[in-house]
Amino acid sequence: MKTTSILWLIFSFMFLLLSTTHTISSFENIQYFNSKVEYPKNHEAKILGIPFVKICISFETEINNHIKYINKSNRYSNRATALGYLLASLTSLFSMFLTIDGFRSHYLEYMAKLKDRYKKGRNKTINKLTVWKRIYDNKGKKISDTSD
Repeated sequence: MKTTSILWLIFSFMFLLLSTTHTISSFENIQYFNSKVEYPKNHEAKILGIPFVKICISFETEINNHIKYINKSNRYSNRATALGYLLASLTSLFSMFLTIDGFRSHYLEYMAKLKDRYKKGRNKTINKLTVWKRIYDNKGKKISDTSD
């Protein structure tokens, strides 16, 4: 194995490790804010004419909504990052195989065969289209009878 192949393998493992780290962290959430304070019913403190209990409850719901948004945002961000690292890992693993001499020659031969198949298949398709054009005109009406 060449040195470059080993380097690509190291990069692949590193990206895979980063991908798993972000996948694990995508399942972690910030805990919601729960005030376990019980306000007395006869407590009538007011701030700017609004009861203090109502302000505390409103504050708690606003904070929990913001935490919910942050959790959702972090989840999607970590999952997208994990997917990116996974693709980078697969790409570096593929690059490692390309640096191996035997694999590279087989890969290049395979790609050349695919290119030849594509050209042959495309020529067949073009021949079918020219036959179709000889039988039908552009509007789909039959020009000649094919029952010869």
